[in-house]
Amino acid sequence: MMVSIVAPAILILSPGPVHAASTPHAPIYIDGNDNFTLSNGVTSGSGTESDPYIIENWIMIENYNVAGSHGIKIENTSAYFVIRNCVIDGGLVGYDADGTAELNLATDSQGLTLYEWLLYRSNICLNRVSNGKVENCVVRNREAGIYLCESSDSTISGNTCLNCGCGILTLGSNNAILGNTCLKNNAGIKVDGSSGNSIFFNKCENNKCGISLSFSENNRICHNNFINNQEKQAEDGGINYWDDGYPSGGNYWGDYTGKDADGDGIGDTPYSILGDNNQDRYPLMKPFDEAPSGEMNWPLVAGITGIIAIIGAVAFYMRRR
Repeated sequence: MMVSIVAPAILILSPGPVHAASTPHAPIYIDGNDNFTLSNGVTSGSGTESDPYIIENWIMIENYNVAGSHGIKIENTSAYFVIRNCVIDGGLVGYDADGTAELNLATDSQGLTLYEWLLYRSNICLNRVSNGKVENCVVRNREAGIYLCESSDSTISGNTCLNCGCGILTLGSNNAILGNTCLKNNAGIKVDGSSGNSIFFNKCENNKCGISLSFSENNRICHNNFINNQEKQAEDGGINYWDDGYPSGGNYWGDYTGKDADGDGIGDTPYSILGDNNQDRYPLMKPFDEAPSGEMNWPLVAGITGIIAIIGAVAFYMRRR
């Protein structure tokens, strides 16, 4: 299986987001390539691959619970851009008794389809765009933290999504979702009607559902950590890939009860994914940052504690299928 993800030759994932957001800014809305302007939060860049538009270091903390509201919304663009080091708090704080967000994706959509409605209810929304990046941002307290709607060839990396109905939601294909942390959401990561996405190195912990895939095929979900997700670790109603074979392995599952008789760091029995017949054939016995290096099929993350260079990671990784 081949994908056409446009990714930099070297992708750097840091130990965790370095959130330098310090300057308040009103919600940002950009429609079309011509609207990447200073007044719309662009701090530098010309929109080319080597010199993307930069939107960075903004902080937005207020209640966006008004009609047509958003944190950062970009749509109908093909220019290269990066959103980074921003903190966006939707202000919609609510928790269930178990401590996870009570915000969900079933709120009254007022005549709109659910996904049309979410275009106005997201901290960061990329709608019909390509070549975008969202990195090292904090998004919290919103129906959707980061929402990719009909968007492709983008990279979502190193973000923290907290207390949202859905931390990261994609209805787009050939995107890379790498090294994000999703905590206390209803759903950590949700993939719907999408294919060719690469979902690696993420941490989904204490959500109601760690990751959910529906009407989606040929996505790859590997070397993620799914820990203490309260109702289900994962669900998948399509045909997707949950491991990279042996000895590279699959994902770490906090509720995996299998053994590792030969001590190679890979579980001896598969981990079954709810929803269809999908399996992680080679579940990791330890979280990926502690997994034995072995003979890897791509440059494995060496640990959250250091800077990681992944050279051509996505394209090289997906060529195996």
